[in-house]
Amino acid sequence: MSTRRHLLGLRRRSLATAGTAALAAAGAAAVLATASAGAAQRAAASNPSCATAQLGVKFLNKPNGAAGTIYYPIRFTNKGTRACTVRGYPGVSAVTSTGAQIGNPATRINTGTAAKTVTIQPKKSASTMVGFSHTANFPAAKCKPVTARGLRVIPPNQTTSVTLKHKFSACSSKSVVFLTVLPIK
Repeated sequence: MSTRRHLLGLRRRSLATAGTAALAAAGAAAVLATASAGAAQRAAASNPSCATAQLGVKFLNKPNGAAGTIYYPIRFTNKGTRACTVRGYPGVSAVTSTGAQIGNPATRINTGTAAKTVTIQPKKSASTMVGFSHTANFPAAKCKPVTARGLRVIPPNQTTSVTLKHKFSACSSKSVVFLTVLPIK
């Protein structure tokens, strides 16, 4: 019986030691995660968000097609003298020649990974991809195709937009989403 008690005591101490080690490891991981998040926040704080006026926004006519959708890059160039940051998705809409929105704005494509804060140094760029679904993919009565004359682009976390001239077929109906957008990287 004393051997059995001795073994049970050893087992309890072993489990207690393992539990303490696991708690210590979890605590260390939490401290590292907090420190890493803090470093990212400090970097973002030292570099303010890019204001629309600080960015040169350009539509690049370099299409990349895929199954009824053609993707075009939109480039954001820092025109300022200090680094700034962008994070997430820009707002993108088709517009008429007078700037009126056509149909729905672009839907955000979930890439499966969290959007990252991108620091743009002066005279450097970051970009996104905007997908244009072919309006012929939709029944004409549902799409109600019209000719768009441009894209309204709003950088992430901003309220001021830039209109880029680009002529394309767009769905004017609110029952169809024909534009998609990826996060800036």
